[in-house]
Amino acid sequence: MWSFGWISDEAIKATAPDLPRITHCLVQTEHTPWYHLAILDSLDIEHLRPMTPRDELAQLSTFQPLGKARFMFLNLDAHARIPADSQAKFLSWSGHDFEDMSADVMAGRRIPKFFCNRPESECPR
Repeated sequence: MWSFGWISDEAIKATAPDLPRITHCLVQTEHTPWYHLAILDSLDIEHLRPMTPRDELAQLSTFQPLGKARFMFLNLDAHARIPADSQAKFLSWSGHDFEDMSADVMAGRRIPKFFCNRPESECPR
C-alpha cells in the first residue's frame, strides 16, 4: 500500500465510480512527489494554496495539457497557511478507515505534516 502515496491522485481518479465529480480535485498524501491530473476551467494559482508550482522557472511546464486535463507538478509552499475558507478535506487513515480531520485542521488543532522526498533543491524551504 505504500506506493499509493506516490500516485494517490491518479489512483483515485482512475478508480473513481463518478469521475466527473472529482476531476477538479487535487488528491494527495503527505509525501512528495505531488502529481495531479485535473480538469479546470481556469487556473488560478492562489486557489491552489498551500500548493504552488514546483518552482518559478518551471511554472509553464508545471501545468502541461494532457487530453482534457492538466498535469500539475506541485510543491508545498512552506510559509502558506491553509486558508480558513478552504474547501479542502483532510483525512487520516486509522488503520482500517479514513477519518475526516478537516474541522480540526481548519481550527488549527491539528497541523498536517508534509514530507519532501525530492532532492533538497526541490523541497520547500
